[in-house]
Amino acid sequence: MENPPIKMPVEFNYRKDDGGRVAVWRILETEDQLAALLPDDSELNAQLKQFNCQTRRLEWLASRVLLYQMTGCIPKVEYTKTGQPFVPESGQNISISHTKGFAAICIAPLNNAGIDIEYPSERISRLAARFIHPQEALYITHEKEALYHALIWCAKETLFKMAVNSGIIFKDDLQIKPFIASSQGIMEATLSLKNDVKTYQLLYKVERDYYLVWHY
Repeated sequence: MENPPIKMPVEFNYRKDDGGRVAVWRILETEDQLAALLPDDSELNAQLKQFNCQTRRLEWLASRVLLYQMTGCIPKVEYTKTGQPFVPESGQNISISHTKGFAAICIAPLNNAGIDIEYPSERISRLAARFIHPQEALYITHEKEALYHALIWCAKETLFKMAVNSGIIFKDDLQIKPFIASSQGIMEATLSLKNDVKTYQLLYKVERDYYLVWHY
């Protein structure tokens, strides 16, 4: 099935050679406008009714519209026992994230999919002691402290979404190797569970309105 073209307001859209895709939707529409971009489906309508908060409804709708445009499949999202989302019709690994004003989707046909998007806020640095490992603190510079905190948090959220284990301690089991924070780049990260250590290459992008980290 050919994917329909992604239209604005998708402001970031990237596809790699193996079919992996990542895209970010800036939520500018009303609830009715977003709903009109989805097929009329009773299951989707029932899922939407579960949310009472308008902001949460907009984020849910935007993520489903984006997923629909990226896959061409009705975005009936189901979840594995360990919490990973999937669309049965698609047969691809997917990851979903949203934050104030944005929804983001990552699709990986061959690899684990993970994505996290966050809006800039002092709240991340206020929580840094809970998720920054002492080894990570060694390479964080004072002048870019907030940026490092945000990228490391997004990276660990991305890893957590990829892991099939709920007992993960962010500060100890997920570690980000030294990197130089910039507007975009790659981070090397490790996921440690007992004696099993896995290494991943995570990509990141920094915009004025959001931080984005993903793996596909």
